[in-house]
Amino acid sequence: MWLAIDIVYYAMCFIVLRHILARSFLPSVTLLVLVLLANAFWSILFFGWRDPRASFIAFFPYAVLVVALGISLAPRYPLGAALFMCYCVYLVYATWWGYRLWLLNRHEG
Repeated sequence: MWLAIDIVYYAMCFIVLRHILARSFLPSVTLLVLVLLANAFWSILFFGWRDPRASFIAFFPYAVLVVALGISLAPRYPLGAALFMCYCVYLVYATWWGYRLWLLNRHEG
């Protein structure tokens, strides 16, 4: 399942990046790069460090970046904005899932 999600995510990022680079819209390019870096950071927290608490907390600033990107795309590239707003729907689920995973893996001490 992760592979399918990653393929769709990176295809979406590629489509949007191709469009915004062709139109030299620097704020959206900057936000997209930040979204990609934040996604990589989340992957390190979750898969590398295996820290469900930190990865859950990281969802919030990541989601803010995704929403900001969607808003910045809206006036110039509505399709890109729609793609990232659909991704926001997935992020609601992913955040809930991350929270549940964190609760299941808490160590009482």
